[in-house]
Amino acid sequence: MAGRNLVFGAGVDEVMGSVDATLERVSALVDGGVPTAGTQILELRELRKLRGLLQKDVANTLGISKSGLAQMEQPGALTFMQLDTLRRVIASMGGELVLKARFPGGSERQIAVD
Repeated sequence: MAGRNLVFGAGVDEVMGSVDATLERVSALVDGGVPTAGTQILELRELRKLRGLLQKDVANTLGISKSGLAQMEQPGALTFMQLDTLRRVIASMGGELVLKARFPGGSERQIAVD
């Protein structure tokens, strides 16, 4: 688990659930000569933990209860969350919300959020 005192560039790109899974992933990276996957899809809870933040810290920044944040972090909650709310949650973790549209053929375009 990521610590609370992370500095820029000190966080991890991937989190494995076991030593065996970690060894398997490291072996695959070494054998393939590829970098770790920084584009891994994460849930809000996982993102918060990787940032080294506690629920109470993020909830206080947002001005909501810890249980309110826990509801936002539930799987599927993003389906119904307004973009402005998601933008505020990401900002409370020190980030910026960026949206992309992906089209057939692999082209992507960034969508303005503000």
